[in-house]
Amino acid sequence: MKIIKENFIYIELEDLSYVVKKGISVPKNLIQMTIEQGYVFADKNNMYNFIGYKDPEIIEYFKAQDFVIDYEEIKDLSIDKLIQKCDRYIDDRDLLSEEYSMMDTYSREKYKDDLKTIDDLEYKYYQVNKYLLFKSGDNEFGLPEEVYSPKKESILKNIFKKK
Repeated sequence: MKIIKENFIYIELEDLSYVVKKGISVPKNLIQMTIEQGYVFADKNNMYNFIGYKDPEIIEYFKAQDFVIDYEEIKDLSIDKLIQKCDRYIDDRDLLSEEYSMMDTYSREKYKDDLKTIDDLEYKYYQVNKYLLFKSGDNEFGLPEEVYSPKKESILKNIFKKK
């Protein structure tokens, strides 16, 4: 998740790991600035930690990465809207996966970027679902102190309310 403020951006360490795993190019000073803040790699103890950057190149880089969910886009969504968003990501992923699996070898090579899109949709689902659990009080991760924490809602109450 990314949290964009004026001339500043917070990024979860987990998102940095995803970017590295994808093998896409990153601003040359991103890794150095991350290490300077005391992080060498993400593990289960720090993966939800947010790292702040004020470097304009890094800010613009992460603004352009649409596979990293923007906190401002989901922070005020209800539990129901977050569930709908998760469902949409899974539906889009499944449809693209099905289409890709039916392609012949030539077409798969031609549309190999679809695999990255499938991974990105899965990652978006994971991020929104993680926030959904956080908002419902079932998952704790630390938003930066400067960032508003949402009111906890009961996810079970909303699920049973539908029936």
